[in-house]
Amino acid sequence: MTEKWKLRQDPEYQRKVSDFVSREVIYCVSSLIHELASKPDLSYDSCSFGELYHDILSQPDYESDDPDAYHEALEHWIITDWLADKLEAKGEMVNKDVLGLTIWVVLHQVKP
Repeated sequence: MTEKWKLRQDPEYQRKVSDFVSREVIYCVSSLIHELASKPDLSYDSCSFGELYHDILSQPDYESDDPDAYHEALEHWIITDWLADKLEAKGEMVNKDVLGLTIWVVLHQVKP
């Protein structure tokens, strides 16, 4: 068993991770974003949710050697602004104004 694995099994470590997630990750809104995106006539601030959702889906995957690879939005989470700043610094996709909410878009690489 590796040292990293042992650390993850430690009850104190698990409590700290749980506290962090409880404080910084508010709620999963994947179903809501998907539903809003499926309404072509619904828009907010001159941008339709469908365009927002499909713009995310059509982003090419620049980290892949496969020119046809792209990202797919796997999950959408309401998060704190502090966590959003940290995730953006790591290259994660975050939108800080979706109806006043900060949304982290968890992407999944797709290779056709």
